[in-house]
Amino acid sequence: VSNVLVLQAVAGNDRTDIVTALIQRGVIDVVLEHLRSVGEWGPGELSMIEVDYAVRHDLEQREVEVEDDEQDILGWEIILERAHAESRLTWWYLVFMACAGLIAAIGLAADLPVLILGAMSLSPDLAPTNAIAIALTAGAWREFFRSLWTLVLGLGVALGIAFLATELLKVSGLRTEELVIDENLLTFVTVVSISTVIVAVAAGVAAMTAFVTNQATTAVGVAISVTTIPAAAYAGIAIASTTLEEGGAALLVLAVNVVCLIVAQILTLVILRKLRIRRQMVL
Repeated sequence: VSNVLVLQAVAGNDRTDIVTALIQRGVIDVVLEHLRSVGEWGPGELSMIEVDYAVRHDLEQREVEVEDDEQDILGWEIILERAHAESRLTWWYLVFMACAGLIAAIGLAADLPVLILGAMSLSPDLAPTNAIAIALTAGAWREFFRSLWTLVLGLGVALGIAFLATELLKVSGLRTEELVIDENLLTFVTVVSISTVIVAVAAGVAAMTAFVTNQATTAVGVAISVTTIPAAAYAGIAIASTTLEEGGAALLVLAVNVVCLIVAQILTLVILRKLRIRRQMVL
């Protein structure tokens, strides 16, 4: 901790001092624990602002140097707050999921992989899956059910839009029986296999690692959506085509993907937290 600044009685009251300081990410949780042992804090009285880059002038003189990888990991308090914010159901989240479902449906129907990739990059389902894993790890059941509802409703919107898009294609004269979907892609979204589990687990590890290191990128979002959007969109197409068996198979693949994804996210978060706690004990 450095650069501690105290602004005394800024509002004419002895109890309204403002204290600011620069805290290394590796010790955020330790500092917050000590602060909470001092007394209770009201809403807004204890806040954190992230500094992406800071110019260092004393690299050679620092007695305690936190490892770079430890510096990259966010504090547990920040992770919880971000998960809380991203678990909310918003209108823009539903709009993005609807657009992703529509684009994926057209990509599947026209056998255009580039559209499916575009739909996966557009889908914002990275946030609720991370929030579900964090809520389960923290035992925050209210946040868990809110995040789960957000994810389920978003995927339901994507499926429903894909269903409506297929019906519109039928009405426009393009019969679904004439639509040719690549056999490998069809197998990927309708058959549960070892590759299904491997892809979902790898995506979960990448998702949580990106979240806790503040390195979430579009590429990670695409990796998550590989396990959700194609299966949800195809389920809508299959149901609209009255092939309920294939629609059910796609929903099963979607469910397995989501479960494996969240389990991998939880395990990754637990491991990273244990490494952080061990590092703090050493410090």
